[in-house]
Amino acid sequence: MRNSFTTLLRPETAYTVLIAWVTITLCLGFGIAGIASAQDSGLEEIENTTIETTSNTSYVELDIEFAETMENTSEETVEFTTYTEAAYQDDGTELSDYDETLSGTTLTVNEDVHDHATYDVELDQSATTVTVDGTAFADDGTVDLSGETSDSLTSDDTVLSISVTADTIVTDTVTGTPNDTVTNEYQLSDTGFESGVEYRALVEVGNANNIASGYVAPDDATIGGGFFDGADGSPGFGVGVAIAALATAGVLARRRS
Repeated sequence: MRNSFTTLLRPETAYTVLIAWVTITLCLGFGIAGIASAQDSGLEEIENTTIETTSNTSYVELDIEFAETMENTSEETVEFTTYTEAAYQDDGTELSDYDETLSGTTLTVNEDVHDHATYDVELDQSATTVTVDGTAFADDGTVDLSGETSDSLTSDDTVLSISVTADTIVTDTVTGTPNDTVTNEYQLSDTGFESGVEYRALVEVGNANNIASGYVAPDDATIGGGFFDGADGSPGFGVGVAIAALATAGVLARRRS
């Protein structure tokens, strides 16, 4: 079998086949993990990707092409959720580098904190958990907890733990009927999106069989980077989304020429 493979495929062809096989394997692996995660919320995850805005980005585009026929419903609802990538990576974790004793009521964290995250600080003697917005921390990692809660705090209390929860940036609900193609543009000028930031974009749906395909990316992204499919997970994308993407690519080509 090894001799036959070597004879039939040139080295460059074999390398291409190998890369394709690895890519397919990785995609399947991520897809299975994504579905397992989405099942916890009762929704099916059909896309989990990173998108990055630049100084040239005007908006983030979400296209959803609904299936020609739908199972057990006349319309389907899609949930779109985004986080900053940095906060998303730390979501559900606990900080490890902080002063374990408050200085009066001031907490000191010795590692990076995220503006778009929430920190739950569990205290010992105060017998309470103080929720702190990431933006409340000073540049040196300190925050006076007395200004973050109405509870009575014990001076020089012991910090038991600090857990991290990523804050959502832009969320939306998209509803469509069979054969609908919905395009939404989330302008940087009037949403929580900012330029020069990497985001995590999640697309979830009640029944993935009711979605043909979709696309999510900043308007200045290269074509193909943000396409995804419905339940079948097969390569390619629907005609409606493809036409929209090609039109976007044409505009970008003219803009950059």
